Amino acid sequence: MHRQTPTAIWRVLGTLLLLAFAILLFGGGVFVTRHRPTGNPVGDVLQGILFFGWSVVFVVASAMRHVATLSSNAIKDQT
Repeated sequence: MHRQTPTAIWRVLGTLLLLAFAILLFGGGVFVTRHRPTGNPVGDVLQGILFFGWSVVFVVASAMRHVATLSSNAIKDQT
């Protein structure tokens, strides 16, 4: 049990780090879409859409990993 606990902690921290990166990308997408720093409206909107898309991908991946980690820990606790 002691060997699995640090591994589970690192997995949870990894999923939270992935979630933090997704939030950062989402914020970047909001910034690019709102402020249009390059002056190219089409490029800025496309860049914002890509930021939003990647942030959704990373949020879904983080949530799936987090749920899998929690469910595997719950199964181990029952046995």
